[in-house]
Amino acid sequence: MLKEKDTVERGLVQRVERGWILHNLGKVLRDGPLYLVESSKGKTVYVVDLDRDTCTCKDWRRRRDTCKHIFSAVIFNAKS
Repeated sequence: MLKEKDTVERGLVQRVERGWILHNLGKVLRDGPLYLVESSKGKTVYVVDLDRDTCTCKDWRRRRDTCKHIFSAVIFNAKS
């Protein structure tokens, strides 16, 4: 049980860190109530809706949990 909890917490920390990186690289734009978050490689733009806590990325669709794109939008929102 402890190992599973550590793995979950480590994954969460990694998503938060990656969210900060995306934010710091200027990969987040606000478009009305939505946020457009460019992938780290710049090939894809994901749409984040903070009101619904959703993202169009595969990670969010698979886990239905906060992804790095949502974290980057939250950081962007808090700093603006």
